[in-house]
Order: sequence, then C-alpha cells, then structure tokens
Amino acid sequence: MLFFCVVLLVICFSPWALSFSIDITSKTMTIMEAGYQLRPFDPTRERDVSSLVEICANVYGGGDYLPSMAASYVEDPLCSFLALTDATTNAEILAVANYKRLPAQNSDG
Repeated sequence: MLFFCVVLLVICFSPWALSFSIDITSKTMTIMEAGYQLRPFDPTRERDVSSLVEICANVYGGGDYLPSMAASYVEDPLCSFLALTDATTNAEILAVANYKRLPAQNSDG
C-alpha cells in the first residue's frame, strides 16, 4: 500500500498534473493533464469490486484481505477508501487507497 501512496503522490504532484478539479457533490477529484480521477470506492458497483479483486489477485498468494475489507472501510466514518480511475472512462480501478482519521490523543501525562 505504501507503493500506491508514493505513486499517487507522484501522479498528483508532478508538474504535468498541476491542473485538477474537485466535484464536492460526487466527492471526486479529476487530474486534468494526467487523465486520472480520484473518487470514493463503491462496493455496490460490480466493476469496482471486480477491479479490486483483480488488483489483489497476486498479493499474498491471492489471500489479500483488502477485497473482503473494502465495504467496511467505506462504511467507517473515519475512513476514506478511494479509487483511482481513468478520467475518461471512470470504469476500471487502477489503484486504491484508504486513509483513516485518528482521534486526537490527550498529551497530558
């Protein structure tokens, strides 16, 4: 997953990817020059699920936990489980990422 984060950072912050748009209603971000779209993963969308299964097919000998955990990440209000897709087709997922907001910790101690 670290590899994906690095790749996503390269895609998002490369000089050829400086132009982007954000659609707040659909919660998507489109990176114009790079031709990619970052949007929420949808576990009810068959294409999202099959793309994720395909991405994970050779991870941990086919036993990656991610396909079975994706729906719970989507339902978790502290998580943002995102899908990177081609901006023109928005069909097949190229990569996924999840970030979880952690509660503030009390520094008294």
